[in-house]
Parts: sequence; C-alpha cells; structure tokens
Amino acid sequence: MKKYIFTILLCVFSQSCSSSDLSYDYLILHPKKLEKAYKSCEATFTEKCREVERAAKDFTILSYTRARDPQKFGKSILHLQENTAKLYKEYLALKKSSDKQKAELIFKDYQEQIKKLNVLYAVVASTGPGQ
Repeated sequence: MKKYIFTILLCVFSQSCSSSDLSYDYLILHPKKLEKAYKSCEATFTEKCREVERAAKDFTILSYTRARDPQKFGKSILHLQENTAKLYKEYLALKKSSDKQKAELIFKDYQEQIKKLNVLYAVVASTGPGQ
C-alpha cells in the first residue's frame, strides 16, 4: 500500500507544467479547481486537458486508496512527516558544517517531501467528513 501511494506521489512530482492555472502540481493540490477544470474539459477538450485528466485520475486513485484503508493512508502520512523532520534536521546540521552542497541536496529532498505531504493533506481535506 505504501509503495502504491509513493509511486503515485512520485508520478505527481515527476512532471511540471507551464500553465499556472492548469498545471498538474496546482490542480492536484486544489481539488475544487481540479473538479471545475475537469468538468470544463468534458465540454471542450483542449491540449491542457491532458494535464487535468492526469491530475484527476491520480487524485481519484489517492482518494480511493484513502477510502479503502484510511489507517494505512494515515500511516503513510505519518511516515512522510517523520522523514521530512529527519531531512530538515539533517539539512540544518549540514548547513552549519562546511558541506553546503550536500545541504542543498538534502534541502531539495526536504522540499519534495513537503510537496508529497501537501498532496496527501489535500486528499484528506477533500475526502473527510462533510465533504
């Protein structure tokens, strides 16, 4: 289950788009805008709709994964949070040392972990009670 979630998250951040309103990264973090864009694409298909459809598919898979086993989904969030905290501590330690290049690499990894967490948080927020 964790491998499945991480695979999707890896796909989420492996590509970026140029349009700020319909970029994959933006849409996956804003489910209401994603839904609106998806409905718009059903009426008139444009080139940008490919990104919308891909984001909708990935978001649906993550939502289904959460609904199927909320406890495992929650554990994957906790795991990412722990890894993020470790990366940040490592970054701070390296930043103080003379290894600035490695610190920058660790910081990039930290930023990617934050992006992944934000996607999972968006799934939780949009699929929680009252949604």
